[in-house]
Amino acid sequence: MKTATLRQLRNETSRLLEWVQAGETVIVTKRSKPILRLLPIIPEAAKDVKYPDFAARQASIFGDQKLPKTVAETLAEERGRY
Repeated sequence: MKTATLRQLRNETSRLLEWVQAGETVIVTKRSKPILRLLPIIPEAAKDVKYPDFAARQASIFGDQKLPKTVAETLAEERGRY
């Protein structure tokens, strides 16, 4: 972890940004007291999200029965009421 003064932040911003881009955390101080922390943004790893199988769920509830409207059509009609 590197430290820099407020004056360095103002005058040498590009240098501090290079540190952050390299993965360093930079603490900015004012009169020897920390006032700011610059952190690099670390991209989050892609999460393996398992979405429910709505088609299978619908088939288990309604079987082969044909529904009169899709959910999108029902929502479109309901929005017009209000």
